[in-house]
Amino acid sequence: MMDKIILGLLSKKKLTTYDIKSAMEKSISNFYSNSFGSINPAIKKLEKNKMITCSELVENGRLKKIYQTTKKGKENYQSWIKEPIKQGRLKDEVLIRIFFLADSDKEQQKKLIQDYLEELNSSKIKLEQTKEDIETIKLTTQQKNKIKYQTSTLQFGIDYIKFKELWFQNLLSDL
Repeated sequence: MMDKIILGLLSKKKLTTYDIKSAMEKSISNFYSNSFGSINPAIKKLEKNKMITCSELVENGRLKKIYQTTKKGKENYQSWIKEPIKQGRLKDEVLIRIFFLADSDKEQQKKLIQDYLEELNSSKIKLEQTKEDIETIKLTTQQKNKIKYQTSTLQFGIDYIKFKELWFQNLLSDL
């Protein structure tokens, strides 16, 4: 999946590895994990498969590697975009923790859930602030259409957190 994400980001403009990580943090980090440890191998694989190329630039005495998609990379990305969307498996570490929660005492269970509810609220506030920031930017209709699906994933994140808050509040009430 990381290779598709990188191709998607590079389809918009040339980026360094740092720029790729930053773009992921600003856009998809709420639903997909990113680290240099997963980005770098994906970049190497994409280069090996001739889906991206690298050019080097010295800026302020530092060597920067700038990546861009090739024709083959663009075709691969477009092919992936056109594939049917399939139901994925829900991967949320918190569910593993809840599965084994009975192995702790009631007070610890309550504290863990209350702490998690605070974390959820903090995340929700950040996402809502991001949404507000985007809504204050004056965009043309064309620009709004271009970011429609990105903002939809932002709203999904907000709605998902609200669902989780309700679910965990109910779980806490049952204790």
